[in-house]
Amino acid sequence: MNRALARSVAEEEQSFALLRSGHRWRAFRFADGLDVNSAWVFSRSDAWAFGTFDGPVDASGPRVYAEHFNGRDWRPVTAPVTAFDAAFAGPRNIWVVGRVRQSAPGSLVALVRWTGRWQKPILLPASIGPTAAHIWAAWVVPSAHGPWVAVRDWCCREPAAALLHWTGSRWQIIKVPFPTFGLGPLVRDGHGGLWIGSATCPGCDANTIYHYSAGTWSKAPLNSSRLNLTAMRLIPGTDSVWASAFGLPHGHGGFIGAVLKYGP
Repeated sequence: MNRALARSVAEEEQSFALLRSGHRWRAFRFADGLDVNSAWVFSRSDAWAFGTFDGPVDASGPRVYAEHFNGRDWRPVTAPVTAFDAAFAGPRNIWVVGRVRQSAPGSLVALVRWTGRWQKPILLPASIGPTAAHIWAAWVVPSAHGPWVAVRDWCCREPAAALLHWTGSRWQIIKVPFPTFGLGPLVRDGHGGLWIGSATCPGCDANTIYHYSAGTWSKAPLNSSRLNLTAMRLIPGTDSVWASAFGLPHGHGGFIGAVLKYGP
């Protein structure tokens, strides 16, 4: 099963899931205004999509959106958070980081796990700014010793970023020894460490990559300072990484897209 997401150039954003069967494509239309933040395919009868809706939200917070594909159609799944990102370790081991829907204005940010049902949300530590007014993006990756979360705060606030590790019983806050205006995306390196994007200016996307392993940080600049990372994925069974990025070409207007690879 091949999965692709497409958007129409219309007044209202429209997202689709596309299923390739033989020589034909079958389109599944998601709800109007949906922005898919994370999606994954485990098999022809098991796929997930998490996202948010554009436009105003009501007093109870952003509209929660999750759908599951069962081999025939996509069906809504009630989720406890509106996802910034999701990590798919297995069909019964999905970690999602996002805003918790609640009745009061604003919303907390939490990590939650799907094991066939949703477990109790794990609130991010208050010291890194847990409200939706502070955090505008977060990423999560699984590991054998608990998931890692990278957080971006609104620009020019303190702290601007955080790297967190959930041990199963408590949060560890990892000190970042370099100036940054935001962390993420992040991905495992295949050897117990992490590759982590970092922004070097207020409101920027990640334009520098750092490697973190066993308490040690090292810098791995992108080949072009004009590229901004949007996502990174470990290639299964390897220590190589795919990354997507966008940037401004030299001497030309508009944006260009790029796909980057690290490793053999």
